[in-house]
Amino acid sequence: IPSVFGNQEQQYVDVIKQMLQASLGDENYDVRFTAVKATGNYLLLHEKDANLQKHFADLLGPIMQVTVQSFEKQDDESCLKTLIDLAESMPKYLRPQLEQIFQFCLKMIDNDELGDSWRHLALELIVTTAETAPAMVRKVVGGCIGLVVQACLKMMTDLEEEEGWSVEDEPEDEDSDSNA
Repeated sequence: IPSVFGNQEQQYVDVIKQMLQASLGDENYDVRFTAVKATGNYLLLHEKDANLQKHFADLLGPIMQVTVQSFEKQDDESCLKTLIDLAESMPKYLRPQLEQIFQFCLKMIDNDELGDSWRHLALELIVTTAETAPAMVRKVVGGCIGLVVQACLKMMTDLEEEEGWSVEDEPEDEDSDSNA
């Protein structure tokens, strides 16, 4: 977007916001999905501009709606990755939806049927937010910390079973440093 508007971008901030907002609310899922990535990229481009972030604050709700839809469709993890990027660069932008984000992530982490990559990304979003804005996390979702720790421990104990492990006589030592 910046290269299209050049040095006149400031004059078109409202137009850019309206375009992104309309795209986030479009009836076509693919348009909404792409709009999440475009909005995230635009915000990340202006990560130091607090006024622009405030101006675009009302887009976070639609971003979350499309991210939830993406999760429900098991379509693509890009929306979740966009939230992770936002959490890393500008975590305070996520504050109005932080409680919903944590609940959504915990729901994903607790879902054993869900693929590992979705679950790991959900945990990454929580951890990234906690690392970049610890005071905000304590203040807004401090009660979730115990649930996050439980979810982490549960994920650490998830093992994939190999068939035949119980009837194998000797373990395979392909990478063994033994001289025997």
